[in-house]
Amino acid sequence: MLYYSDNLVELHQGDCREIMRGMDAESVQCVVTSPPYFALRDYEVDGQIGLEPTLDEYIAVMVDVFREVKRVLRKDGTCWVNMGDSYCGSGKGIGSDHGKAVFTDEHIAKTDWTGVGLKPKDLCGVPWRLAFALQDDGWYLRSDIIWAKPNPMPESVTDRPTKAHEYIFLLSKSQKYFYDAVAIADPLDPVSVRRYQHAVNTNEQFIPAKHKNTPGVQSPMEVLTRAAGNILQRGTRNKRTVWTIPTEPFAAAHFATYPTALVTPCIMAGTSEHGCCPECGSPWRRMVKKDINAVGNGRAHIAGGWDHGWEGTPRGSSIIQTLGWTPTCKCGCPDTVPCVVLDPFAGSGTTIQRAKELGRRSVGIELSEEYCRIAVKHRLKGQLTLDGVSSRQTGRLVKQA
Repeated sequence: MLYYSDNLVELHQGDCREIMRGMDAESVQCVVTSPPYFALRDYEVDGQIGLEPTLDEYIAVMVDVFREVKRVLRKDGTCWVNMGDSYCGSGKGIGSDHGKAVFTDEHIAKTDWTGVGLKPKDLCGVPWRLAFALQDDGWYLRSDIIWAKPNPMPESVTDRPTKAHEYIFLLSKSQKYFYDAVAIADPLDPVSVRRYQHAVNTNEQFIPAKHKNTPGVQSPMEVLTRAAGNILQRGTRNKRTVWTIPTEPFAAAHFATYPTALVTPCIMAGTSEHGCCPECGSPWRRMVKKDINAVGNGRAHIAGGWDHGWEGTPRGSSIIQTLGWTPTCKCGCPDTVPCVVLDPFAGSGTTIQRAKELGRRSVGIELSEEYCRIAVKHRLKGQLTLDGVSSRQTGRLVKQA
């Protein structure tokens, strides 16, 4: 049922598979979610995912869920999946060997690990098993991102390192998809700034074993120097695959929340800041200006739009500023509407809250009524802050089938 709605958010309570079946095909631009991890927590809700008798059954259920996700996701959309790992039980109950024994339910303690050839104390490799299963089911596996936690959960183990990371997988339906690299570009590291500055100041000698050449454009040394200068002027670099983000405290009784900073780049890269066509849902893409000294033809390069737009760009090309936005469809609509972000495992509402703060529409689905209540109370109607401005978010509880 629809549990809560406002001008940018819909929160539905129920099984995500059933609710997504009622959604229009290709109606979502981006999916950002963190499914329940396997054999880690008992949320005490009928029909919950994560407590399947075997790991194979868990993966099969997840593949079924993401088939429905794929149906509602646009062909040019992306899906970002946060997934943590589990350890094989030791016979004393799930989790007893790695400091996260959170339930003692007899059914869960009898989880069958033998079907996948796991031994007691084995790391299950759940994230990669899921990633490969989704890849086999037709998804494009585009990137594995490491969420590095500087403040990880303590573990009472002395025979292995403490787990301090989880994975985020970037998946797509197609080879060509919307991806705004400019929106999430990282600032240059000070060490890199000094290195590029040295190349500019000293007209650094080109070394074939160290630097790539661009034949037929300019001399190798000139290309290198100009490339360094353009990178310095731009001041950013492409987003890397290791994101160091601390966990965040959360006052309510939900113990598996991910931090706002983790979902922010996923939403910003996966949806157009300018919005999408109100008729067909195609996202508008960013047009950016190339530096006049850059190698190439000097035309405005459309970036932050299509993944393949970055490939084959000559060395030395440089992006300076956003010129504007252009549609990716031929509908001719001058206006746009906010892009839609879906979280089929909404939990405490982190994704839908952040999507709203960023001006996107969002659809959240959560099986637990208690977590729906938490999301409304602590995320959607609480005091939120966007760019330093505090605002009271309002909406309505609807609770209708």
